[in-house]
Amino acid sequence: MKSNITQLNNNKSSRSSLQNITSKLVQKSMKVPVVARILGECRKTLSRNVKMNGKRKSRTDKLSMEDSTLVNNFYLEQSSRPMPNKRDVILIRDSNGEKKEHVQKHVMEMTHEKAYKLLKSSHPDIKIGKRKFDSLRPIQVRRASISSMIVYCCTYCENIRLKVQAFNRVWLSLPVTFWKKHLVKKLRPTSV
Repeated sequence: MKSNITQLNNNKSSRSSLQNITSKLVQKSMKVPVVARILGECRKTLSRNVKMNGKRKSRTDKLSMEDSTLVNNFYLEQSSRPMPNKRDVILIRDSNGEKKEHVQKHVMEMTHEKAYKLLKSSHPDIKIGKRKFDSLRPIQVRRASISSMIVYCCTYCENIRLKVQAFNRVWLSLPVTFWKKHLVKKLRPTSV
């Protein structure tokens, strides 16, 4: 029996079966030390493996489902905007992990700090920490970056921007003596 238990402790699927066996034995006899002596296992290990009624205790200050859906909707509606391109989609599975659906990507329009403060000011009755707020961000909502902010740019605007960049590159590469020589002549008032 002991050799079978040590084999069960070696991998994850076997550990779950050991948890099932020990929980059923303990539920029948309700004495962990007796079951530990029979199986030859440590009492602490068995008490950790025992699942009381298949559920863990939940926190008393747990965030309600209404509040978590409110945070989810806040992310999607108030603090982010959908990406405009047709191909900016992401595949998301259902909670069961079976069905996949295409969902439009969203980009944050503000930082997480500002979004958190906005949520707390608009809904002061929600008791949620910043870390939990960040963890409830939906998968399709992306953090803002410079490349995601440039969505559309016409050719005229882009050409002007590139020309200004090239001019700045050349201008800054010139030596200081060149600036002094040519700029001083241009800026010096001519005598009449």
